[in-house]
Amino acid sequence: MSLVLAVLATIAAVAGNVHAADWGNLTGTFVFDGAAPAASAITPTKDQEYCGKHKLFDEKLVVNSENKGIANIVVFMYLARGKTAPVHESYKDASSEKIKLDNNGCRFEPHIILLRTSQTLLVN
Repeated sequence: MSLVLAVLATIAAVAGNVHAADWGNLTGTFVFDGAAPAASAITPTKDQEYCGKHKLFDEKLVVNSENKGIANIVVFMYLARGKTAPVHESYKDASSEKIKLDNNGCRFEPHIILLRTSQTLLVN
């Protein structure tokens, strides 16, 4: 929890000093402290005839056993009420792109998906 608060405080401090015309990149790695927990198996409660054929695991916390990196992390920044974040030039062409979410073997992929309100979400 303290790591999350430290990251959010850093983002807030940086964001407070950035001018509207300035752009930058924020990179980082969230690392699990301690032994990586083993993924526990999930027993499907719906469509057991089909989903019961697949090995499903709880993905609330996914840790890479080699480097202890945590998967599926989302960091976002809150703006003041009524404020709209500007969109970088490189993303303007994607504003009407269709974003695809697949259900393969009773598991949604990708696990986390981000889209803008102008984009369409296709669920297969």
